[in-house]
Amino acid sequence: GVVVDCIVRWGKLKAGDAVVTGTTGGKIRILNGVDGKKMDEALPSTPVRIIGLKSLPRAGDDLFCVSSEAVAKDIASRKALHHADEYARGARRASLDAVPEPELQVTGGAARLASTQKRVRERFDRKNGVEPAEEKEEGGATAAPLAIRAPVVVKADADGTLLAVEEALAAVAVESSHDIEVDVVGVGVGPVTSSDVLLATEAGAAIFAFGVRTNDRSVLSMAEREKVQIRHHTVIYSLLDDARKILAGHLPSVEVETVVGRATVQAVFDMNVNGSKRGRMVEMVAGCRVNYGSLFLEKDGKGTASNYRVIRNGEVVCEAATAMSIRKFKDEVKEVNQGDECGVGLRGYAEFEEGDVIECFS
Repeated sequence: GVVVDCIVRWGKLKAGDAVVTGTTGGKIRILNGVDGKKMDEALPSTPVRIIGLKSLPRAGDDLFCVSSEAVAKDIASRKALHHADEYARGARRASLDAVPEPELQVTGGAARLASTQKRVRERFDRKNGVEPAEEKEEGGATAAPLAIRAPVVVKADADGTLLAVEEALAAVAVESSHDIEVDVVGVGVGPVTSSDVLLATEAGAAIFAFGVRTNDRSVLSMAEREKVQIRHHTVIYSLLDDARKILAGHLPSVEVETVVGRATVQAVFDMNVNGSKRGRMVEMVAGCRVNYGSLFLEKDGKGTASNYRVIRNGEVVCEAATAMSIRKFKDEVKEVNQGDECGVGLRGYAEFEEGDVIECFS
């Protein structure tokens, strides 16, 4: 059921009391202390854990004891109607206001996320001595939209925890050197459900579950089938480290060149490829000694495709060629290592000279 943590401000709270908070109410069926031990009553300044409310209240709502559960239900329903009336009146006022052009306003979860991200950015800027960017007036230049969006679904054990986790995730994105933004597409209290997995599937999001476990096998099977990542955490620092890895997966790949081998040409000769005298195919081969690393025929030790360049007197005379053959003595091999002598043939290049440097890179 619904679990609520609160602190008694005045009066006395007892198990069995009827209570109302916000637009929900109920009867205290279980009254525990923060240590999990059962309590009969709680006095002012005592932190307690209550079980028995009909639905989840908002963090920060006041909780009151009333005479009966029926009274609590009546007060909660009146508050719900009052809130609905206020919302309807506000909508009517907005519809009656004359405006030159229709405007769109972001509300609900999107507005809360935008507010959280703005607050985190301002805090980060103050910490680093950066002047906050001024908002442009209507008609002025606007900032370019963020290029990278990282959708996530957040589940937690309490309503108050949700906001803290959202703010922490936004801070990870703000502190990143990349142009990335966490987009919280769904939040909720309690374990991960099939609806959360479906939402994450549609949004391409990872699910962060803080302080809750997902024991439903059907949900776990669905997540595995849809390839949705469910990340369970109980320590915020662990969650943030994991979030950085997830965010990194949304960054565009960067091509990094690595030189895996280098050889010096000692002689140049032609070689009969098919060994027949009729229709003879000749391949220009550079006789080399490997001075550094290894030369690979197709892929290096990490499975990355190997390319070659030829350097002469410090200038590149051939770039991004592929190996047609690598021979050690008379045998065709896929790899030669430092200190080996070999023959190297490149596709589309035959103008080798003694002293050239052949570089293998990936």
